[in-house]
Amino acid sequence: MTITSCGIFKPRIPQPKTEFRGFWVATVVNIDWPKNGNDSAEKQKTDYLEILDFYQELNFNAAIVQIRAAGDAFYGSAYAPWPRFLTGSEGKTIKAKEDLLSWMIEEAHKRGMEFHAWINPYRATFDLKTDVLSPAHDFNIHPEWILKYGKKHYYDPGLPEVRQRLVSIVDELVSAYDINAVHFDDYSYPYTIKKR
Repeated sequence: MTITSCGIFKPRIPQPKTEFRGFWVATVVNIDWPKNGNDSAEKQKTDYLEILDFYQELNFNAAIVQIRAAGDAFYGSAYAPWPRFLTGSEGKTIKAKEDLLSWMIEEAHKRGMEFHAWINPYRATFDLKTDVLSPAHDFNIHPEWILKYGKKHYYDPGLPEVRQRLVSIVDELVSAYDINAVHFDDYSYPYTIKKR
């Protein structure tokens, strides 16, 4: 208990040893990073480091980075193509000396930050422009897994195969990378579209 200047007793509230202070880095349609999928790898890396340094200065301690935005992957995946938001063209392999995601995680950890992998589990496309999708995208390989609703396509979570694919994706991710957490994002679920 502490006594205030007015003579009122206030209980001491236990404080946590650490606080979770996270920031989100959206990659879909280049919202936060990379600024442009056609930028050079060096520019993209510089821009990523600027984001980390900015939040480190503000004492944030967890980077929550979107690494699966729409049936794609910001790392070499057996289950998804590279995103056009990173390479300018979906499925185009990046040319880098090191594994991009490992490097991103390492840079976050160097700054005392956790790295949380943010994935959109059921959004298959960002829009209806399916001609920009890689032949390796599930839309093209497993069209029976995909539902169109409104202006996007979604994985059908009612199918056991879709659920198993998600398990495989997460297993691949946590087995290969030193991430601190996985976030499933719910905004990729469709909102009800009112009928006219």
